[in-house]
Amino acid sequence: MGNSGSSGGGGGADVPPAPPAPTASPATPEGQGQQLLVDAHRCFKKWGASKEQKFSEAAAMYQRAATKFKIAKKYQASGDAWLQVSHCQRVAGEFFDAANALLEAAKIFKMVDGALSMKTYCDCIRLFSESGKFRRAAKLHIEVASIYEKDMNISEAKAHYSAAAQLFMEEDQPASAAAPREKVAQFTALEDDWRGAAKLYEALAMEAMDKTVTSFRAKKFFFAAWIYILATKDIVNAKLKLAEYTETDHKFERSEEAKLCETLLEAYESCSIDDFTGNLRQWNNLHHLPDEQVHALHVVLNDMKKQVGGSEPVGAGGVAGRGVGGSASGGAAQPPVPPSAQVGDDDNDDDDDDDAGLG
Repeated sequence: MGNSGSSGGGGGADVPPAPPAPTASPATPEGQGQQLLVDAHRCFKKWGASKEQKFSEAAAMYQRAATKFKIAKKYQASGDAWLQVSHCQRVAGEFFDAANALLEAAKIFKMVDGALSMKTYCDCIRLFSESGKFRRAAKLHIEVASIYEKDMNISEAKAHYSAAAQLFMEEDQPASAAAPREKVAQFTALEDDWRGAAKLYEALAMEAMDKTVTSFRAKKFFFAAWIYILATKDIVNAKLKLAEYTETDHKFERSEEAKLCETLLEAYESCSIDDFTGNLRQWNNLHHLPDEQVHALHVVLNDMKKQVGGSEPVGAGGVAGRGVGGSASGGAAQPPVPPSAQVGDDDNDDDDDDDAGLG
């Protein structure tokens, strides 16, 4: 078989296998799609055209076939045709178009084959990255992460949110990186890595303080960081960090969140379960703690229970209020993955990547 130029071989090893003869009626979208696959393969044998021309023309035919199969609700065949579009466009040197074709394939495969869809998404991300389209790759990482999040696959979701944040940071877009970084912190807490979660939230808080337009976010991050520090059961460090956070952010110092931290710390020091749960119950009547923070506080409650000589971990009766409780068996409930937060672009504010220590 010949190579490029005016020969009739069509591209050697790059040429995909010949499709089977059409079996559906040519009057139907499926039959028309099957015929377009045959027509696309004929492009590779076209005389007098360069290899790039042959593959570019074949890509156009495969794309028309993909559309016909989608109309016929033959989603596997449509996705396969989009893969051929991408292959041909890559051979023709049209890498950006090839990545977009992979994206179409991934979306179609999502209807019939979740595993193949995710593989195709990852291939698409890789091709966008190789083409220098890092922002597009980052956005796709977020899309993939949200799919894994809905499927309760924390580790994969965390990995893709982390990859998205890294790409945004490499593109000097820290504002766009903030939301996926927050998701990474959230999932780190869901993995019961309290020190890791506290470190990530503290870094987000410190960076939010660097700009006036983002400083209002710091309070939320400091509050989350402190809860996870308390979950490590290190009272000395919890005291030091609360003092540090209130000194760093005067809005946090004057906030209800800081007052709650103080009362929880006092209750923990004195091992007063009633005061601890009472303050949380009062707080949760007006506010809502995320499930992962509730779980962290149950860890603290269970430690207090052990200190006062109880053998049963604090469960459903420990903390009352909206979204706060334990398992029916009395153990602290493992929280489900919370609904996906809005993750996307933001104002182009700058932030550092300081990795504040947690002591």
